[in-house]
Amino acid sequence: MGYEVHIVRQLDFDNSEEESNIQIDEWKNLVDGDLELTWQQYSGVESETDFEHCYWLSHPEIDESNRPWFHFYRGSISTKWTDIACLYKLLQMADKLNARLRGDDGEYYDAEAIKKMELATVKLKEASKKPFWKFW
Repeated sequence: MGYEVHIVRQLDFDNSEEESNIQIDEWKNLVDGDLELTWQQYSGVESETDFEHCYWLSHPEIDESNRPWFHFYRGSISTKWTDIACLYKLLQMADKLNARLRGDDGEYYDAEAIKKMELATVKLKEASKKPFWKFW
């Protein structure tokens, strides 16, 4: 089980009991209107579209064999792909739906929070380039 991030829209974002109210037609319009997203197709004699799942085709670091996916369920859109690029894509999608990003622990993400995470990731990567014996 992985950590998920959700696009949610509520009347009162401070009310943890209120369910998200994104409609399936809004979800379909969002995916159909975004050239970077494509519907999952079931394989078989007749290909059938799964309107609950879509893939992100334009992730900057992932190839077509392992694309990020987004899932619509009960008024929200979720994914377990929580890298920085995916968070920015989710934020873009949330803006189009007049919604917000919320993590499994109830925290909300905005552009400023994602930028801070991005900077922390860069610092961590740079720090890991030092020899193991160097502490400064």
